[in-house]
Amino acid sequence: MTQEAQRLIGNILAGQYVERWPVSEAHAILGGCELSYNDRISVGTFLFGNLRDAQLVYTALREQLGPDPKDHDHLRRWLADLSSGKYDDRVYYLDVLQGDYFFLNGMLHAARAPPASPCVRALNAWEHECMRMRREEGRWPTLDEQRAFFA
Repeated sequence: MTQEAQRLIGNILAGQYVERWPVSEAHAILGGCELSYNDRISVGTFLFGNLRDAQLVYTALREQLGPDPKDHDHLRRWLADLSSGKYDDRVYYLDVLQGDYFFLNGMLHAARAPPASPCVRALNAWEHECMRMRREEGRWPTLDEQRAFFA
């Protein structure tokens, strides 16, 4: 992954959200190994769904595609198809900011459950509690309330 693309993706999807990344995609992205056909599809879809920028996704994955120009062309065509809306109601991805699966058209994929990691479940529950408190009480949780929640 190029440093500039890695920085941009890191600003949006990394930090506390890395825990939410699907294991196979995280391994393929962070492992630095050459991407197989299935990896190109899944990683390309995951990154495009979260970033909505086909050029940034291609730039980020270019070094992991290997020397074969057919592999580069394949990823570019796949990202162009995703950008065009061709697969909006058929292809889904894990939205790391929302913590749930969505189709590319923005509809929730109710048949897929979010990852079952205990860290992810705790983070999702905490975010929902923060939003509930903000909505109902008009304030954010205090440090003591945070400690009590995770105790």
